[in-house]
Amino acid sequence: MFAFRDQNLSRDKNLNRLQWTKTYSGPAGFLEQDDSENWEQSTKGASGIVSRRYPLHYGMGLGHGEQRQGDGSPPWIETKANEHAQRWFYRSYAEWMAAESWPDLKQAHSLAPSNSV
Repeated sequence: MFAFRDQNLSRDKNLNRLQWTKTYSGPAGFLEQDDSENWEQSTKGASGIVSRRYPLHYGMGLGHGEQRQGDGSPPWIETKANEHAQRWFYRSYAEWMAAESWPDLKQAHSLAPSNSV
């Protein structure tokens, strides 16, 4: 694991960041390393006989929450549980893959829609 420090911050603030980094990344330096088995088992479960009969539902949180945007910050939606970030990510990914060039992507890239809440 690597952790960078800002030389312009006070000693206390740098120690605070170091403590947060150690807590967040764990002793092995991997973010949420204990979740890897959960993802593996979820993937196996989704390929089962019964699971394959039903389409996945990506609508958790649709119609709930309010999209907000601060000064210079990306938009966010305040709800307890939702999949807005995942939907935004996959839409952006599709736009990146469909773009012919960087200028094309910059011109055609959409922001998070306010109607997705």
